[in-house]
Amino acid sequence: VRTDNVGGITTQKYIKPYRFSLMWQNRLWMFNDQAERKNTVICSAYGTNCVFNGDDSVERQFGDGKEAICAESLFTRYGANLYDNMVVLKKNAAFLVDGFSPASWVIYKVSDTVGCVAALTLKRCDLNYEVAQGITKHVLLWRSARGIEFFDGNTLTPVSADIRNFFDPTSADYIDPAVYDVSQESGGYDDINSEYHWFFTNVSGKQEWVYDLKWHKWHQISRGTGKALNCGFSVVDARGNNFLFAGTSDGFIERLEHGTTFDGNAIAYTFWTGDILLAKTGDYVTKLRHIKMSAKAKNVSNA
Repeated sequence: VRTDNVGGITTQKYIKPYRFSLMWQNRLWMFNDQAERKNTVICSAYGTNCVFNGDDSVERQFGDGKEAICAESLFTRYGANLYDNMVVLKKNAAFLVDGFSPASWVIYKVSDTVGCVAALTLKRCDLNYEVAQGITKHVLLWRSARGIEFFDGNTLTPVSADIRNFFDPTSADYIDPAVYDVSQESGGYDDINSEYHWFFTNVSGKQEWVYDLKWHKWHQISRGTGKALNCGFSVVDARGNNFLFAGTSDGFIERLEHGTTFDGNAIAYTFWTGDILLAKTGDYVTKLRHIKMSAKAKNVSNA
């Protein structure tokens, strides 16, 4: 007997509902199985976003049964070695996935106490952030229970010391999770100005604080009556330019860093002087009486 044909009946594979997804290493990864195990992830076959069967599509679990909150990719370089990692966050845990195929993927637990409490605050910042003198990397920023976390593929570090009052239970500005739903906080990254925007609510109402990744400093933005923002997201035009847009509670979308007003509201400026000696020695008591600022006029506008 010689077999000259083999036939079969195809059947649709049932894909359970997942909470969020990520494109990593040219595969679609779907996280947080809502039907069964919320700590699982399934990936598509290489080069596809819809093939979830065969040996090239696998399922992985992250730690205990607690749900995965968010995930992002991170490019790093150590010496001559290049890495394309995936970072997966729970509310109180952080994981890093290394490797380049199902056979080589390894899951490392970065922390079992620090995670992400607000999924929309996780942002990847592709810039030359200086983590040490002469050493620059791409980084991730997000909101944890203890503050705004910074991760460069090596160490978890809070960068919110300057705004510690928002995370201090003894402070009047404390964002009490029993009062405010911290899971609804959001973040946005401005690629042009290298700034991370954090949107949240506390006893003073809606707040917007910005972390400047060039100078490693925080500042607050007050956009005036009726223009407070509650989310931010990047938009790319047909030429490849990146812009930061944000939304308001009353249904408007605003383009940030564009124009000379906050959608009609005047921009309020605050000038802070540096902690510098006004004399050449600290033996003198000095006092600042006047500040003279110079400005360069714009040739394209009367503003």
